[in-house]
Amino acid sequence: MNPEVKNCTPANLNTNASAGENLRSMVEPVVEQLQILAVSRGQALVQRNGKGKCLMCHSLSGGGIGFIPKDSSTPQERERARAILTPGLLRSLNEHLIEDKSMPPMSNDLSPQDREDIKAYIESFR
Repeated sequence: MNPEVKNCTPANLNTNASAGENLRSMVEPVVEQLQILAVSRGQALVQRNGKGKCLMCHSLSGGGIGFIPKDSSTPQERERARAILTPGLLRSLNEHLIEDKSMPPMSNDLSPQDREDIKAYIESFR
């Protein structure tokens, strides 16, 4: 292991900028790949009407608050979905999907990881 990275701790991160940059350059691609995987898993949960069943109420043509474009949506529909996804709606999503889990009973089948993946997918629209 690179000695600069090995000795990189929160206490000396600011004093050892080179080690901090090395560590950051190694971590950022991993974080990016994890985000891509989370979005992909979230898309599968949302779009396949399997475990998540999100599109029944939340597609642009659904019966509830529609803000999720279907995979087959037109560019105009995707743009409309982006416009609907305000910071307030994203906060509400976080509150009802992640924190209090107050979505309808069908979401009881979602694991905490499923919920985070769905959130990552929806946030990827912005």
